[in-house]
Formats: sequence, C-alpha cells, structure tokens
Amino acid sequence: YLSGSSVLLSDGVQVRRCDATSTGGAAMLTAGSTIEMHSAVTLEQCSATSEGGVLYLDEASAVVASGGVSMLDSDSGTFGGCLRMVGAEATLSGGVLLRGCATDSGQVSYGGAIAASSESTVTMHTGVVVEDGYAFYDGGAVFLSQSALVAHDDVSFVNSRVVRYGGCLRLLA
Repeated sequence: YLSGSSVLLSDGVQVRRCDATSTGGAAMLTAGSTIEMHSAVTLEQCSATSEGGVLYLDEASAVVASGGVSMLDSDSGTFGGCLRMVGAEATLSGGVLLRGCATDSGQVSYGGAIAASSESTVTMHTGVVVEDGYAFYDGGAVFLSQSALVAHDDVSFVNSRVVRYGGCLRLLA
C-alpha cells in the first residue's frame, strides 16, 4: 500500500502469487503515488477479489513501465485483471507485455487487462502487447469509462474476448 510515495522496480525484480481480498493484488497506490518499472520486471499470478489483479491506482497516482516489463496470468473479480485505474495515469512502452489477465467473478466484470475510469489516461507505445485478455462482461483487453486511451507505434491487442461487448476495447462516455 503506497500513499503519496514512489517505488522503483528494475533489473529482474519478480513479484509472484500475491493476493488481496479487496484491491491491488501486488500493490495499491493512492494520493499521488508513483511506481516505475524498468528492465525485465515480472509481476505474475497476482489476484484481487475486487479490483486490480496486479495494481490498483487512484487519486492521481501513476504507473510507468518500460523495457521488458511483464504482467502475466493475473485476475480480479470486477475491474482490471492487471491494472485498475480511477483518476490515474499509466504509461506503458518499450516492450511491455500484459498476457493472460482476466476479470471473471461469474458476474458483471470489466477490462480483462486494464479498466480505467474517472478521467484516467492510458498511454501505450513502442512495442506494447496485450494478449489473451478476458472479461466476463465488457472489454476483453481494455475497458474505459470517462477516460482516454492513446496507443501508437507498434501496439498490439491479440486474442481477447468477452461475454458481452468489446472483445478488445469497450469505451463509454
């Protein structure tokens, strides 16, 4: 749990099999906290009963990931199998992989890999891959509500699926 703090993970750090009974399987960031991840960082098999299987970010918090960061085989019950953002920012670039992220509580769930709301911004560029995402309801890869997605320069969304709307992307005003 980070409140108004900063963390840097780099050079082969591995975070595996972390669980939260509420939000943020690996970490919850609030009050303007920042997590930076570079150079072969792996976050794998993390889970949150509610939101953000790997990371939950709110209140102007941010995640910056580049240089071979992988978020793998993680899940949450309702929003964001890997990332859940509420009024937060994510910048993913330089070979970031989100694979096997899911929201599947058997009921309404959104954003297999990423769920963002409340004026969040997700920026992806230069070799970001989102694959094998699953949401029980909407947005197999990404679900956005009152938020922005900027994707350019070699970004791939591959093999994501849902029960209802937006196999890859579901965007709401």
